[in-house]
Amino acid sequence: MSGARRRRTGRWGRVSVGVAALALVLAGSVAAPAGPVGGPAAGPARAAAAGTTAGTTAGRLPPDATASRAAAAQPAATAQPAVDLAARGTAADAFARARGGRTGIVIRDRVTGVTWRNTDAGTAFRAASTVKLGIAVDLLVRGTPLDPAARSALTAMLTASDNAAADRLWARSGGPAAGARLAGYGLRDATGTSRWGSVRCTPEDLERLVSYALDRTDPADRATLVGLLRAVVPAQRWGVLGVAGTARPGAKNGWTPDGDSWAVSTVGFLGPGERYTVAVMTAGPPGSDFLDSVETVTGTVTTLVLGLR
Repeated sequence: MSGARRRRTGRWGRVSVGVAALALVLAGSVAAPAGPVGGPAAGPARAAAAGTTAGTTAGRLPPDATASRAAAAQPAATAQPAVDLAARGTAADAFARARGGRTGIVIRDRVTGVTWRNTDAGTAFRAASTVKLGIAVDLLVRGTPLDPAARSALTAMLTASDNAAADRLWARSGGPAAGARLAGYGLRDATGTSRWGSVRCTPEDLERLVSYALDRTDPADRATLVGLLRAVVPAQRWGVLGVAGTARPGAKNGWTPDGDSWAVSTVGFLGPGERYTVAVMTAGPPGSDFLDSVETVTGTVTTLVLGLR
């Protein structure tokens, strides 16, 4: 990344978001990655990824009592107020359009069943490391016995976006055979599935994937996934994970160079009982950098969900 681009990391406070409630300060909370496909960042951010996993330890999966208790059933429809997702979605779409490039957005309320999507929700983007959630789901739902090395790799893959760990688990699951199974977890329109790093999919695919993890996995596996997605390292807490407040988000982010711009994505959940699922994927305009796209994704998500309970 050039010096000129590095100097742009403090721009977040000057970005006009068009939403008075958007109180997200991104500068200083995101580190540009050293390599493609959403691997751990270099320098201080990589050190944080290696040494800080938000309460996890190598080889041990973080418990999540809330996820375990909520695993067996959908959130109760009578317990939560209705939310105007259309108004929020329209505002988020306007923000993303003003940023340039192309952005696909999907949000689903698991209580009411209402889904809002924009016109690019069915457009294919480079998935990058968001596919690691699919690798994890495949590994767990097939009942594959996990030795300590595999458990450590699963933790590193989801909490620090470790590419080497993803490679090991992908190979363990059969490589292209694992890719062929991704459609069964929601990635129905995915292409390039012979290698996890080459997958292209849609925001609708990613929303179906996280919904599968929440709605269709075994309670113990669900608790494992929810716990790991909430335990992402500080340097990668943007997108769905960058939402301020008490919504207890969990997510998997992805990023990779895409021609002369970046493809950046986020997929996850937030709210009581993981009420809302969200997927946002973007392909930045020509000449944009990693932080441009992170700002677009995080601003879009924040406009969409800030204040939701």
